[in-house]
Amino acid sequence: MDDHRNNRRGAAILLLIAAFSLLLTFAFLAPRPDAVAMQVGQTVGSTPSLTVISPLQPPTATRRPTSTPQPLILITDPTEAWVLINRPGFSGRSDAGTDATTTSAATHVSNTLVRSVNSSLQYYLPLVNTHWPLWAKGAGKHRPNATPPLIPTPGPDVSPLNLNWYYDWGYKVSPSPLETRSFVPMVWCAAKTSDGVGANHIDAAKLQQLAAAYPGRVWLVFNEPDHPATKHPATEVRSYGQCAEWLCKIVRQQNPQAQYPCAWGGNSGTPTPNPTVQATLEAKMAELAADRFAEVSDILKTVDPTARVFCCGNFFDHNTDWWEDFKEQLRTQHSGVKIDGVAIHAYPWTSSTNCHLQYLPEDVWGCLENDMETYAASHSAELAREDSVLAPGAPLWVTEYGYLNYNGPPRPFPTPGTPTVDEIVEYVMMPLVNWLQTGQSGYQAVAWYVTIDQVASTPEETNLFYVTPSGIYSLTMPVGTTWAAVVPVTAMPDQ
Repeated sequence: MDDHRNNRRGAAILLLIAAFSLLLTFAFLAPRPDAVAMQVGQTVGSTPSLTVISPLQPPTATRRPTSTPQPLILITDPTEAWVLINRPGFSGRSDAGTDATTTSAATHVSNTLVRSVNSSLQYYLPLVNTHWPLWAKGAGKHRPNATPPLIPTPGPDVSPLNLNWYYDWGYKVSPSPLETRSFVPMVWCAAKTSDGVGANHIDAAKLQQLAAAYPGRVWLVFNEPDHPATKHPATEVRSYGQCAEWLCKIVRQQNPQAQYPCAWGGNSGTPTPNPTVQATLEAKMAELAADRFAEVSDILKTVDPTARVFCCGNFFDHNTDWWEDFKEQLRTQHSGVKIDGVAIHAYPWTSSTNCHLQYLPEDVWGCLENDMETYAASHSAELAREDSVLAPGAPLWVTEYGYLNYNGPPRPFPTPGTPTVDEIVEYVMMPLVNWLQTGQSGYQAVAWYVTIDQVASTPEETNLFYVTPSGIYSLTMPVGTTWAAVVPVTAMPDQ
């Protein structure tokens, strides 16, 4: 019996020795990992230089290569170009946030055009409040003009419009309209004094002062940084518009040896650039915009972590090449920065949408709805990504919606004609309202463009106010009165 036990014990020991031998064999025969490979000039007795990357210090993201040049986006139709270049008050401004002494004090409104509003009973909840209606009704408010055609100071009081929110494309007005909870400030573009281009959109001290004084606000950042080059109908010069113009100026200032053109053709004296050069320029503009958005977000959230920073008031709702470049730059270079909400523009009969001139007024809404639904679907896809640049639940806003076909130069070809004010209400405004009221649109807020414009060549189709000969503001009929009467639903219709 003892011999049998000894034999079993001996067999077990032999098995252990064999297993240990196999482990030693694998250890010696297995290839050495690159991380501890012998380096040139290293002796056996020297300490190996490890190339292991610590998980606590992740590698810096590699910058994306310049994208393959795409056909340039140009707006050449003379009327559309004229419309975009001459949008009231905002295009071509050196600094859309210049300090000015204007207020939203109540002005006289004709009671024959709209029911009287008791402003003392008008309350606006902060935009971060969860008890909003299904969607928030807004408007872009035009500031007073310093020179004729005069928009009298202090500008139209927006309370008769019964808005949830409004904005005026800036944040530096004094006294601050942020005193009104319904006002949404905007950092119009990306220039700083140090850029040397003559504008100061990002005033860090002012931004921190306002963010600290008025916490929990939505901040809109940028206005059409994706605006394409537009050919001026009079000069034949192509140039960027809106925020894209300033992005181009900054990139050109930062890269003087490249001589990037921000205006070319026509009587500019600058030849049409090589498509590769132009593609590189536009990639750098998207990169700069992402860097500056991250900077603004940090400025605001450092003093107010509850601030919600939206981007970017994009001109296009259908051509999203620029937007994809911007998001990828933010994703790879600023992974800790999230976009709290996305703002787009949607104009029928312009390149902003797919709803071009072939659409009759009665047919244009079907196109607009399809465009915005497609954009909402892509927005949802971005939200679903593990590496999404969007904050969880980031909403969609339409910060400019309305009518832009002003009475510019005549078109060289037949068109559907200019819609009447009644057609704008029937086919552009009310279909949007009815769609938003269903709660299925995917959009949280919409602003009608614009409250007022007194330029003689601008028809009434987009204005919510007009000025009487005595300088009194009154709501336009039917555009202003209809928008004032709209009451966003507070719950789903079937609830």
